[in-house]
Amino acid sequence: MLSSNARYQPNPYLVLSLALVIMSASGTIYLYSVYATDLSGQLHYDSTQSQLVGTLANIGAWIGVPGGLFYDRFGPPASAGMSGLLLFIGYGGLFLASRGIFVPPFAVVCAYAFIAGQGSSFSYTLALTTSVRNFQLADRGKVVGLLACYYALCAGIYTQFYKGFFQPSVDLFLIFLAISLPVVIFVCGALMRTSPRPAPLKHSRYILTLVLGSSIAIYLAGLNVAALYFDLQRQYFAGALVFLILLQFVIPIGTKKVISCTSNPYTSLQHEDIAEEIIEGERGQEPVEETELRTKASHSSTDYSFLQAVKTADLWLLFVILTGTIGTGIITVNALADVVISKQGALVGANSTNSTLNPLEAGPSIPFTSVNATTTTLVIIFSICNAVGRLLFGYLSDYCVRWFDRSFWVAVTPLLMGLTQVYLIFSTVPMLYPGVVFLGIAY
Repeated sequence: MLSSNARYQPNPYLVLSLALVIMSASGTIYLYSVYATDLSGQLHYDSTQSQLVGTLANIGAWIGVPGGLFYDRFGPPASAGMSGLLLFIGYGGLFLASRGIFVPPFAVVCAYAFIAGQGSSFSYTLALTTSVRNFQLADRGKVVGLLACYYALCAGIYTQFYKGFFQPSVDLFLIFLAISLPVVIFVCGALMRTSPRPAPLKHSRYILTLVLGSSIAIYLAGLNVAALYFDLQRQYFAGALVFLILLQFVIPIGTKKVISCTSNPYTSLQHEDIAEEIIEGERGQEPVEETELRTKASHSSTDYSFLQAVKTADLWLLFVILTGTIGTGIITVNALADVVISKQGALVGANSTNSTLNPLEAGPSIPFTSVNATTTTLVIIFSICNAVGRLLFGYLSDYCVRWFDRSFWVAVTPLLMGLTQVYLIFSTVPMLYPGVVFLGIAY
């Protein structure tokens, strides 16, 4: 029988699995351009208004201070509940507006988009912070890369859901987001806890997670290529994605005590980890030097409060760099439909002085299905390459730390983003595809 002081403590790898599932449902802001045309047609918005709605959703997602403060104060389960509430209000409000049940002013629609973005921010903070704290500092770059990979894949996953089950009924898709996202995030977040002692990330589990994430990316890429040549029943292939996402729960299988209830979890986990390290040392799986490096690294980090962080120059330097890099990426992703239209010559100045997002209203030269299909393909390519970029730089930041400081990669990515933007300016429609590849990697 458990004592009254018993505490639920999940295995760090179970928490990682839960976090990966949350991340795969937290990046829906990046698929806005997929349904922006349909939404703008129902709400009668022009291109500028539609882009502003998408931009505010992204701004809400990247203002992470409220989510961070809430997490520090109330912990993972409460953060999951708040994230679900914000997502329900944000996407639920957009659903009411698109359905015509409640037609709010444009500013209110923008507020709904911002609230939905804040819901994504809360869930991102929940998944990332909890998982990172469960592993040693030497492995945190890899953990961040894995989680960010699934966050990037979210746009590709939910694009298939939209294409398979809802298009062109954007209102039904929005109510699907308003219900499914809070359920997934709340159920997974309620089971997450921070481990009292950071654990090392086993190489076998890291490779397994890489394989699972890569399988989703390859599946999305193959499905998108097949759709160009065959008339697919997308609903069946979209449903298979659910199975691939649930496969994340094989990650903790085979580890000790996936879930434990103990009155002193620190002591229990400490003894278990020490015994496991002794066994691994005897088997020669981890050299003594690496163990010493891990131990040293795990105690070398510094935690700052919010007020302490805002007083450091590093924070503001990162803020300026990330704002410039992420800001240009956000604008480009949200405007992909407009970019396709402009590159294909659908907007003819002589026929229309008011640029609209819907090509049916913009001009007769480009059919709606062509723009929609091209935009969808570009969004999926962006999602996959964004996942690759996050994994790549997460791995390189750990692997190359002996030769380059981590700040080196902070300088590389803005340079890559700037070169990509210059390339996109002079590109044609076929040239957009490699451009979006580099856009996803840089983002």
